[in-house]
Amino acid sequence: MAGTYVDVLDERKLVAASPDRSVPNRRWRVRDNLPGTPAFCPLVRKTSELDAAAAVDIRGLLDELASEFGEDVQMCRCARRSG
Repeated sequence: MAGTYVDVLDERKLVAASPDRSVPNRRWRVRDNLPGTPAFCPLVRKTSELDAAAAVDIRGLLDELASEFGEDVQMCRCARRSG
């Protein structure tokens, strides 16, 4: 039986594994693009809130904090929390 493979998840609606990580399943003619592993495979819907969170420039915010307070203050706070 010949034909094309289809993705398990619709990547327009759900967060899916990247195409280079998807695994073709010959028996069911699907590409397993589930994120994670069989032991832990979270399903995350793509929403406007997720898009907004993904668009946050974390590096830029940390750089702003470092310029305002200094990197040594940030490092000191992190060291106290972890130890």
